[in-house]
Order: sequence, then C-alpha cells, then structure tokens
Amino acid sequence: MLILPAITLMALNDHLQKISEEKERYDESYNDYDLVCRFRSLTQLWKKLIKKSEVPDIRFHDLRIMLKQGIHPKIVSERLGHKKVGITLDTYSHIVPGLQETAVDQFANELFGKKNFC
Repeated sequence: MLILPAITLMALNDHLQKISEEKERYDESYNDYDLVCRFRSLTQLWKKLIKKSEVPDIRFHDLRIMLKQGIHPKIVSERLGHKKVGITLDTYSHIVPGLQETAVDQFANELFGKKNFC
C-alpha cells in the first residue's frame, strides 16, 4: 500500500477528473494507456512547477533528506523502494551528521538523566 499526503491525493483526483473530461471530449481517438501521466510529461511538468513556485528542486533520491529529519529509516527505505532497510542505511547514513553523538547523549540521558555524558 502506498500512503500519500492528502494534498497529493487531491491533486491526483483533480487530474483524474481532467483525464475523464479529455476521454469524453476525444472519444475513441483518446489514447488510454491506463497511466496517470507519461514519465516525460511528469518530469517536464515537475520542472516547470518547481521553477514557477520558487521552491528547491528536489529529486526522487533527495528523499534521503528524511533521514536528516529523524524519520525512521524503515519508512525512508520503503519510500525509496529499497527491499531492505540495510540498503538505505548503508547508502545514506553518512549524510546524517552526529548519529554517534546523538546516540550516546540519548543513552546517557535515559540511564542517568544527563545530557552530554561523554
């Protein structure tokens, strides 16, 4: 099962409505490949939207940023399509600075109620 944010679901529903309207308008001449959109169309649209909205250009593999945000590695792994979380951790754990320090601090705090034990 793929879990998507509500805003994505709303956009997909809007797009489905547009597809239905196009199918009706073009009748038998409409090429229906059971796709939400073609990859090339999506890539071109994405680049236009990014440029227009002035937000950072985030690529699919930039999902690894979720690791920096503290999102559980299993979730990041699933989003990236990795079969095992170990692939994600082996590939991307270097991008999360301070993992060892954070682990030591959390462990010490749990045991002794103190931060920066080392």
